[in-house]
Amino acid sequence: MQNDEGMKNGKDLMSTLLKLNEKAEGADLDQLLDHVCTFVMVGHETTSAAINFSLLELARNPEMQEKLRKEVTDFVGSGPGGEPTYEEFQSKLPYLDAVCKEGLRMYPPASHAERIAMIDDVLPLRYPITTPSGEQLHSIRVTKGQHINIPTIAINRNTTVWGPDAAVFRPERWLEHGGVPSATSLTQGWSGIFTFIEGPRICIGYRLALFEYKVIMSALLKNFEFKDTGAKLATQFSSTLQPFVEGRKSDGVQIPLFSKVD
Repeated sequence: MQNDEGMKNGKDLMSTLLKLNEKAEGADLDQLLDHVCTFVMVGHETTSAAINFSLLELARNPEMQEKLRKEVTDFVGSGPGGEPTYEEFQSKLPYLDAVCKEGLRMYPPASHAERIAMIDDVLPLRYPITTPSGEQLHSIRVTKGQHINIPTIAINRNTTVWGPDAAVFRPERWLEHGGVPSATSLTQGWSGIFTFIEGPRICIGYRLALFEYKVIMSALLKNFEFKDTGAKLATQFSSTLQPFVEGRKSDGVQIPLFSKVD
């Protein structure tokens, strides 16, 4: 690798990491390893998990799958070979966009997040809550060093916000007039969902993740048809939302699907 001119002159992330590895040692090497782990986990595992769960829902709903397949197959982009450009993936494929949003709403790869309070603070509540003693709280006090668990998946499936079908995979809600709740009742995250968190700590690579999702999903549906196996799945919280077949957890993380060349 040291004599690879492409690596020496490259400015992409992998070339940069390889060049750093040549001279890294001690704490610098530990930091480099952390960067590689982040690159693999956040840049690969999360997107693949989101795609897998979306394929599961499309396999369970063949009419949705066929509608999406027709859209991505019929569309002729202005890129090489008729492929969509980045801009066209964002704005010219509405059903793909709706499936992407609904998949990430229903199955946020980082299904929960943790934060540590840096100072004593008070968190205002949009709606008051009633304690077992009958007291109404309009805010919650947090102390410095306190761990705060953020249930991303629960926020995205909140029936108070999304209605009684909040736990139903329905991409059409993103295309219907009034299908998505008003902005005042949603989070300030991407598309009003909490999948990428929000604010200054929003996922730094979310635009790349969305692009990857759409490109890979488009390619898969152009070439394969997916069918449900009927396997009953459960999920567990880990670094990502991980699925397994009920009664076969020892077989590892998996979403069994039938596929055939389309």
